[in-house]
Amino acid sequence: MDLVSLVIPNYNYGHFIRQTMESAVHQTYPFVEIIVVDDGSTDDSVSIVKEYVKQYENVTLYQNEKNLGVVGNHNKAVALSKGTYLCVLSSDDYLDIHFIEECIKKFEEYPSVGMVVSAMHLVDEHGVVTDAPNYYGKSFLCKGIYQCKVFLMSNTFVPSQVLFKRECIENPEVGGAFQEFADTSIDTELWYRICLHYDFLYFDKRLCYYRSYLGSYSKSYDNLKNAMQYYLLRQRFLQLAKDNDYLQSFGEEAIRRTPLFCIRSIRQLLTHGKEDTKNFSTAKRYLRLAEAIDLDIADSEYYKIVEKIIVEREIKDMDALVKAESVYLDSLKSETSRAVTNHAPYALPDYAIIIDT
Repeated sequence: MDLVSLVIPNYNYGHFIRQTMESAVHQTYPFVEIIVVDDGSTDDSVSIVKEYVKQYENVTLYQNEKNLGVVGNHNKAVALSKGTYLCVLSSDDYLDIHFIEECIKKFEEYPSVGMVVSAMHLVDEHGVVTDAPNYYGKSFLCKGIYQCKVFLMSNTFVPSQVLFKRECIENPEVGGAFQEFADTSIDTELWYRICLHYDFLYFDKRLCYYRSYLGSYSKSYDNLKNAMQYYLLRQRFLQLAKDNDYLQSFGEEAIRRTPLFCIRSIRQLLTHGKEDTKNFSTAKRYLRLAEAIDLDIADSEYYKIVEKIIVEREIKDMDALVKAESVYLDSLKSETSRAVTNHAPYALPDYAIIIDT
């Protein structure tokens, strides 16, 4: 059996990391190394992990002398690992105990695959579990290039639901592990590069528990940097695939769809904590970014309504806002991408082959 590395970058997740560690040490697959790299936590993260180091021979803790940041810490964790397969398990997420065993079976059955992605549950800060919208609703195999189109047009997977081959990041054509591109997009960018060169497999079984809550970094709607990174990431995707006619054919649409991210954030900012003037000013910045990417938005009813809300600091007609938002968003969606971006489950990638779960 091949060794699997569960690498866990951590920074101040002491309130969740015990559950993360429990899921790691109780995996049913027998050959697992667990590597925790702490990036200078000031909470009780390290003391919790040390309990597992004492109890389990396959758990190792590394503590950085100085804070390396997201990319640096992730790459150090990967570099310290030795497994044939890797999962970057976020220190606030956790796994079903069968995650590795089930994913390895898929790799053995489909050796051309570079990464296996499982379905997931959502978990809030109180530990309440719900079923996340299922990306596809079916297990399938496809050429990675067709999954790249989905990455180009829509959301992606969280690191904890992905098991990938070490050979992928050692392949010079892929270009290594995590890149100093954008802190909030380093996983998406890596999955895209892997799929440019390897087959892709989606496993329709909920084996990951993703911690999602409004206070988490990934759910921070007042971070304009996220919206800009969304735009820049699409530009990078197209550059990475500059010689691929299939992906280039979706380039203009992918870039123009970037305002979708802005519109989602504007809705959150206007409907949560409405008395906080910071929300209105940030919503205005998102609106300006959307306008810079899509000049046509300025002529839309949606733009006029949001401008008025920002000036008056009040939503007087929510129905009108929702209707105008829907009309504008529909204008961004062509028939070629509507099915993979409107709602989950997405349509399967082109030429996908259904497989058994």
